[in-house]
Amino acid sequence: MERYRDLEIIKKLKDEGDMTLEEFETEKQKILSRQEEDTQKGMGTYAACVILGICSLLFSFMSIVNAYSLYMSIISGITAIVLGIIARKKLKEKKEKNRMITTGIITGVLGTIFSVTIIAMVIYSVIKIGSISINNATNNNTNTNTNTSITTKINNDDDTDTDNTNEN
Repeated sequence: MERYRDLEIIKKLKDEGDMTLEEFETEKQKILSRQEEDTQKGMGTYAACVILGICSLLFSFMSIVNAYSLYMSIISGITAIVLGIIARKKLKEKKEKNRMITTGIITGVLGTIFSVTIIAMVIYSVIKIGSISINNATNNNTNTNTNTSITTKINNDDDTDTDNTNEN
C-alpha cells in the first residue's frame, strides 16, 4: 500500500512540474524495485511456513512407525504456526493477503493436533493396561488368600474331628 502512495506522490510532483519525466521514471523504478525486494524477503517466511506445516502432517502420520516422528511433528507444527503468525502480521501492515500463510498455519495446527492426540492415546493405553494388570494381580492375590484361608479352615476342622475321636 505504501508503494501506491509513493507512486501517487511522485505522479503529482510530475504533473505539477516539480519533477521532470526522467526523474519521475527513475523514482518510479526505485519504488517498484523496493517493493519487489520486500516481497522476495517475505517469500522465505511464507515458504518455510508451508513446508514446515506439511512436514508436521507427514511426521504425524509417520509416527505410527517411528516414535521420534511425533516430536518432529510437534516441533515443525509449532514452528509453522509461529512463522505463519509473524508473516501474517507483516502482511497486515502492508494490507496484503497470502493464502500460503493460511495453508501453512492450518497444516501446522493439524499436524500438531494429530501428534498430541496420538500421544494422548498412547498414554491412555499405558494407563489402562497398567490398571488391568494391577486388577489382575489383586484378584490373583485375593484368590490365593481365599484358597489359603479355606485350606486352613478345612485343616482346622479335620484336627477338631481327630481330637474328638481320640477322646472317645
